[in-house]
Amino acid sequence: SKQKNFKIDILSSRGISQLIGICGKKIDFLDCPYDEKTYNMLQSGDNIGVTLAESPLMRKAMLQVKPKSIDDIALCLAIISPAAKEARYKNNEDNVDDVIDYNNEFVYDDDAIQILSSTLNISFDLADKFRRCLSKGKWEKETKKEFNNLTDGIKSKQKKIMLEKLNNLKKYSFCRSHSYSYAQLVYKLAYQKAHNTKKFWESTLRNVKSSYRKWVHLYEARIAGVDITGFIEKTNDISIYAESRRKNFYKLDKTEQLKKYGYWDMNTTEFFPNCYFYKKDDEYYF
Repeated sequence: SKQKNFKIDILSSRGISQLIGICGKKIDFLDCPYDEKTYNMLQSGDNIGVTLAESPLMRKAMLQVKPKSIDDIALCLAIISPAAKEARYKNNEDNVDDVIDYNNEFVYDDDAIQILSSTLNISFDLADKFRRCLSKGKWEKETKKEFNNLTDGIKSKQKKIMLEKLNNLKKYSFCRSHSYSYAQLVYKLAYQKAHNTKKFWESTLRNVKSSYRKWVHLYEARIAGVDITGFIEKTNDISIYAESRRKNFYKLDKTEQLKKYGYWDMNTTEFFPNCYFYKKDDEYYF
């Protein structure tokens, strides 16, 4: 800009505290080797508790992509990101969660700038300006004229290849550096869940507020062998009346506990009483 200012995005996440709670502060985020157990877990959709990657849509992406690398995890995060979802809304997609084509070539914003700059022989500033116009589908008259003049000045084959690569910017616009930063954190958390499950869940209960109902993380932790009694008490320990509420909690039957508090007294690893599911064709009914 004219003031020579620049923008820094600080990507803060509870997942960092979650990871520190498991393995301390000395974390090498570049150390993400292929680990079969970790990737098998993600490929199967077992993503509950993994901050930034536990949503149903992220599970759907991982089941489709079958990640085998940081590149694949980054791709999943980029495809389902809020920015990409908003782009699909603006592109008049009826159901943005069902129109994702996981086989489409994904081009990050950073890559789009590089493609435009190298193909049209222009500065990164101008390339970014064109990139924003392409992703939003909105052009100022003079900018569009400048873009057309530049593209008319290159070979038709080059122009076709460039536009094909940039075709999905309207649907999936996301920054590569953001996506890979998130992907490294997701991998580290997934690795700990796969190899250090009990400690993973202990840290998860301490540091993470689930996007699911309260019982989900508590039950997963209970299955992993965590004594969740203290965490149940901590959940309610927010006022001088906490002790009274805890006593009231244990006086209720499990159904009343679930209705009032969002979880139940999980004194065994059995699931909530009288729940069941059955399979019909290729679908499961609960």
